[in-house]
Amino acid sequence: MITRTLGLVGAVVLFAVGAAHAACPAKIGVVLPMTGPIAPVAQGMLKAAELAAEQVNAAGGVNGCPVKLIVRDSQGQPSLAVDAARQVIDLEGARVVIGDALSATTLAVLNSVTVPAGVPLISPTASAPTFSEIGAKTGLFYRANISDALQGVAAAQYAKRENSGAVSILAINSDWGQNLSRVFKTAYEKLGGTVKKIVFYNPDQPSYRAEVSSVLESQPDTLYFIGYVTEGARIVRDWISQGGTQRLLFPHNLNDANFVSAVGPKFLTKAIWLTPGESATPSLDNFRNGYQARYNESPNGPGRTSTYDVIVLAALAIAAAKTDSDGKAIAAAFRKVTDPAAPPIYAGEAGIKTALAAIADGKPVNYVGAVGPLQFDASGDIAGAFVTWKLDDAGALKVTDRMNVDEVQALRKSLTP
Repeated sequence: MITRTLGLVGAVVLFAVGAAHAACPAKIGVVLPMTGPIAPVAQGMLKAAELAAEQVNAAGGVNGCPVKLIVRDSQGQPSLAVDAARQVIDLEGARVVIGDALSATTLAVLNSVTVPAGVPLISPTASAPTFSEIGAKTGLFYRANISDALQGVAAAQYAKRENSGAVSILAINSDWGQNLSRVFKTAYEKLGGTVKKIVFYNPDQPSYRAEVSSVLESQPDTLYFIGYVTEGARIVRDWISQGGTQRLLFPHNLNDANFVSAVGPKFLTKAIWLTPGESATPSLDNFRNGYQARYNESPNGPGRTSTYDVIVLAALAIAAAKTDSDGKAIAAAFRKVTDPAAPPIYAGEAGIKTALAAIADGKPVNYVGAVGPLQFDASGDIAGAFVTWKLDDAGALKVTDRMNVDEVQALRKSLTP
């Protein structure tokens, strides 16, 4: 079990004035798969979370208290994610939880722990459409990632733009893989494209050659691969070594320099990555600069911007609710700190300090995240832009195109019966 807490050295002095009016520290639960198949992704996400907490504390903390992250390891397994969330809530007393990275584990935590406890769960990466219904019914689910209902449509549009021809899909056998495959197929075919074959694979296998061979039989012009970095590199290497097309389409989970390096940049010159988010905003610049300065490594990687944002949002919501012990009050405050009628406030220590001061003065706040605007609908969903990435001449991932939120929404509406 991984346990990690985060506060500031000297916090007793820094927060002493307000501490008499609150139980310090203000706790935010974090449940992520720090070990297991997607641990490399989760480790970058945790670094982003810690950066956000450090900046909140440097900006003065919330309600006179420093923020403390209570981190537990889900190992990417629903049963262990449930146990981890119960520890965070029942033993540590957190009344807002961040996580998990996977839709299946997030759903287990939501249904078994956070909703029954009246605690909001805000996910940085879960994208299954199922969550929209739960969020609408309970008011206890939010996410800073865009639903597969939009991601699949956007991917289909980009595939059409790139003249991808006949597409086959090789996807992980999970809610995410199944939902994204289904939405893409429906949208791509309505746009006039052809999906030749869909094959699902189970993770943690010694070999994926049978699944790769099955897709190869369809002889697609483009492969849409939906999976994670760890097994993804092995599968894509197998695909290429067996003569598969190098016209490849990848989702946000594989927008990772480690994946590129493991496959080999020379084999990915025709590949396209599609990720939710903006191509350039003050918040994104502030996040990237802060992450690079803090860790001396690239800030680009799946889930990092959204994880940073959900920690900042949780802290601002605690401040707006004026408590870290009332889950429903915190849940209601997420919309108060992303009020589109208020002037935009951006990521980074200075922006967080401005937001906290506005909250203290009873003014509206509109935190605009590193992923872009975070206006939550009645289901706790956001509707954001998408960007595409390709490799440059040096083999590095670079943004090449953008689809704005209005374009995505209009396209989805046009494809809905």
